[in-house]
Amino acid sequence: MESNIDIAEVRRQVLYILSLHKGRENRISRWELVEKIFGREAAANRGNNNQYDRKIRDIIEEHRDEYMICSSSGIGGYWLAADMEDVDLIAQEYVNRSRKMEERARNIRKRGTETFGPQMKLFKVN
Repeated sequence: MESNIDIAEVRRQVLYILSLHKGRENRISRWELVEKIFGREAAANRGNNNQYDRKIRDIIEEHRDEYMICSSSGIGGYWLAADMEDVDLIAQEYVNRSRKMEERARNIRKRGTETFGPQMKLFKVN
């Protein structure tokens, strides 16, 4: 990313633009947001390694809870919660992700025990 980009200004623009997109029906796409803030060229590379998109996603993640910024892998785009239905939708996505991660952790432990056998801990780790 260019060093002359004012991050505080980008943050202000992201939050302002999102304030115009309340409710699922008014969501803004990921790439439309990049284009509005950084221009058409910045949105041309639509890969996950796009530095402009990454900056916007970082800002959204930083302020997600405070501003109730919603996004959904099933719906696409970003918007501010307009009601409890929006809040429940994003909260449930986090619950579902955490359950998948817990299941993966259990599977890894099970596979480890099958491979290496149960091992006793010599020291208690806090």
